[in-house]
This record gives sequence, C-alpha cells and structure tokens, in this order.
Amino acid sequence: MAKAKKKAVWDDILEMRKKGLVDGDIAGYLQARPHIKDGYGRLCENVTVHNEGEWAKQIKENWPYIEKYGSFSDHQGYGHNKTCIIVGASPALAKNVDALKDIEGEYRDRFIIIACNSIVEYLLKNDIKPDIIIAVDCDEEVWTRDLSKVNREDLLLFASPFAWPEVAKNWKGTLRWIPMKCPDESLEKELLKALNANQLVSGCGNAFNESVLLGLIILGCKNYIFIGSELSWEEGSRYYVDEKHSNDETIQKFAVMDIFGKKVFTTPGHWMFKIWLEDVASKSDGMFINATEAGILGMSPEDGRLPWIHQFRLKEAIAKIHQIYDASKDWRFVESIKYETAWIAGYNHKGTWPLKFIDGLEVKTIMEVGCGNGSGVKKLIKKGYDAYGCDISSLASNKWNGVKDKCILAFADDIPCEDKYFDLVTTDILEHLPLDKLPDTLLELKRIGKHLLFHLDYNPAEWKIKNKYEPHTIVRPSGWWRKEFKRSGLKVIKNPNHRTFVLKEK
Repeated sequence: MAKAKKKAVWDDILEMRKKGLVDGDIAGYLQARPHIKDGYGRLCENVTVHNEGEWAKQIKENWPYIEKYGSFSDHQGYGHNKTCIIVGASPALAKNVDALKDIEGEYRDRFIIIACNSIVEYLLKNDIKPDIIIAVDCDEEVWTRDLSKVNREDLLLFASPFAWPEVAKNWKGTLRWIPMKCPDESLEKELLKALNANQLVSGCGNAFNESVLLGLIILGCKNYIFIGSELSWEEGSRYYVDEKHSNDETIQKFAVMDIFGKKVFTTPGHWMFKIWLEDVASKSDGMFINATEAGILGMSPEDGRLPWIHQFRLKEAIAKIHQIYDASKDWRFVESIKYETAWIAGYNHKGTWPLKFIDGLEVKTIMEVGCGNGSGVKKLIKKGYDAYGCDISSLASNKWNGVKDKCILAFADDIPCEDKYFDLVTTDILEHLPLDKLPDTLLELKRIGKHLLFHLDYNPAEWKIKNKYEPHTIVRPSGWWRKEFKRSGLKVIKNPNHRTFVLKEK
C-alpha cells in the first residue's frame, strides 16, 4: 500500500520554492542556510576586498578565452553516484599518497579527485592524476608557481574568470570557466550571457571550499572526503606539503586545539574556511569524511569532535565508501542514478501534454508526473490550466526555467499533497517503473487525482541509456495493463487510442 501522507505539504513546498528555499539553484541553497550566506559575505570581505579592481581588470583580459572555452555546463551532474575526494596542500597529505594510488583501477569510477591548484604538481610527481583542477586565485602565483609546470593536454581545469590571465593564454589542457560573482554588476550580466549560465556562483575564499560548493551544486556529488586540509600548523612549521610556501610571519595567528587535542596555530581566514566547511557538512545530505589525519577541521572548542564530520584515515574512508556503494540496493537510489545518467547521456524527455484527451473532463488543476524539462507544464499553463509537475531527475529540474515554482522533485509513489488535490494526474512513465513498484504507484496516483490519464508504450524503448540500459522495464500488452488498473481500484472511462487511457477511481 502507498504510504500515508502528512497533512498538506504541497502548498508549503511550492511557497518555499517561490522563495528559493528548496532544491535547485545556488540562491535557494544560500537562503535556506543563513549561516553559510553570512559566511560568504565575511569570506569575500576577508579575502578579496582589496582585489576588486584587479578582479574586473583580469576578467576583461580573460574575455576572449571566456568566450572561446565557455562554462563547465558540459560537466553538470558529472559527479552523480560518485564520491568527491578534495585534495588540499597541507603537510598531512604526505601520509595519504599511497592510499590515493590505491583507488586507481577497478573502482576508480566511483571517485572524482579534485585538486586545488597549489597541490597539482605534487600529485602528478606521485603518479596521481586529478580529474579536475580548481584555480580561483587572482594572483600571479596561480600560474607561475602552481600550473605552469603541470601544463599538460590531458588535464581538466576549472578556473575563475578573474584568474591570472597567463593561465588562459597558456593552458594546454581542457579549460572551463566557473561563472563566479564579481564586483561589477554590468560585468556580471555580461559574464552570465557569455557563459550561458543562469546563476553566478559565489566565491568561498579559497580553492578548497570552492571545490566543495561546486561538488554540491554543479557536479552533484553526495559523499565527500577531505585530505590535505589541516587549516592550521604546528609552531615553527610550514603549512604546505611541498614546503615551497613559507608562512608570512606578519599574519595574525592564534592558538587552537586540533582533532587530537594538541595545540596548533591558525589564522582568522583559515578559521573562517573551517567554519564554512563544517556548516555546509551539517546542512547537507551524504557523508563528509575528514581524512587529513591532522588539523582543526571537525573540531569544536565547545563540543569537541563534530559528529557529522567523520575522522578516518584515507584507506578507512575509501573502504567506507565502497561499503556504501555495495549496499546501495534502494530502488529510489538506483532509479535516480539511472535517469541522471540518461540526462547526462543526452536523454531529452519532454513530458506529455495530453490536451486533446482531456476535453469534457472539466479539469482545472493538472499534475504531470515525470514532467521532464517542464515543457508540458508550460504548455498546459499557456492553455489556461493550473498545471504542476514532478520528476526524479535533478538534471531535468535544471531546465525548469519559468516553472520552477510549479514543479518539484518527487517519486511517483510518494507525491507530497492532499488526497484528490488535482482534477487530473497524467503520466507516461508507468512502463519505466520497477515491476514491483507499479501497484504502490497506481494507488498513489489514484489518491492524489480525481481523474487519471496514462500514456503507455508496450515495446522496448528505441533509445537505450548509454546505448545499453533499457528504460522500459515493464513491457506488457494492453490487456495486462487493464488488469493492473482494475486490481488497483481504477476503471477506464475513455480509451481514445490503443495506448491512452483516461481513468477514475471505481
């Protein structure tokens, strides 16, 4: 049986959606997390306030390359079903080199290694190739110190538009731009247009934090492993693993306690980076593991170790991730990944708009289950209906421009609304369901709609996901479907053609 519903949450979700408070773009992400939003402001003020003029200048110098290479939209969702390993440059990284090498091979596709620009040379010297390099700094050293010596055609670089211009001029590998905020509003508008982006991404103060944000809202990773992120150092030591960077003795420092209870030193800037990371981890789904084996990340002066940031050695962290993957038998997880993969592979399901089949039903409110990119919802609204949609793909939801306040992410057997909320519920995804989930789905659609309209395909799909996965998991004839409808307490009131059924509760 379908699960019992809590009292009217549909209206609440739509209202929150209008305010940008649930799933979706970065604006909503920040508004739902005021502490992080406040932290953004302090980070920007702390790190970049003196560089605003330089930012605008360097964006203009980078402009020909911004137009040439474009944004990283072709990597949207690249991290679905993968764990993001973000590599910083602290001395503790030296302990983890062998463990990083261990993930090469059979299970390499379970991970994305993101390297901050300052650590790439060290990784490559140790035969570890990052999947993505992040460069957000605007000073000259991002090129001369970090990237000029690792300028290879097989590397992928995500750079901020205000990065040192020599980066774009000389980079031999693949280059994609992060559509980041800048001080000049008119320049921001031009940047959005040039990168064909809907939303600018806020700066997070350093490449490590920016990697986390990009992993969450662009790549779509769920689990995170941090290494090389001590954010502190012992007295008299250097912060960076390659020892090329010396600490400026004039920087304000103060003593703090590390994850082992030992006295170390940090700066106001590093402390802010730590607070931001901890706050993000506390408010996000998935697992966050600090495998740095040192430093202050995940350690609170008031509460000790924070329970939502796990402290493992890297080998233990990787084993934990393998355990999570191997135990991932939940059908919702599997279906989500299947259709995220489909959209990445070029799937472009546009949903349905069964206008010619609903004449005479006197319907006003319509829910389209499996609305895809929202084009069907848009067409229904244009025709004067109060239309809504839901889908399981977050990548499809990125295309809900103009109807974001009318659509939500939801599975067909668990739609958050009151009984008989809609005059009509329409869908063409029934043959896509796991066979054992069809009964619950039919009961749920019957629960929320006064009338139902189903489009069915009785054959295997013409388009296979990644040329091998069959999206039509229930391939049955018309008579079989009629029996299923009857078993679920539905009766057919119209059958306009052999694959279209209008139904209502008996």
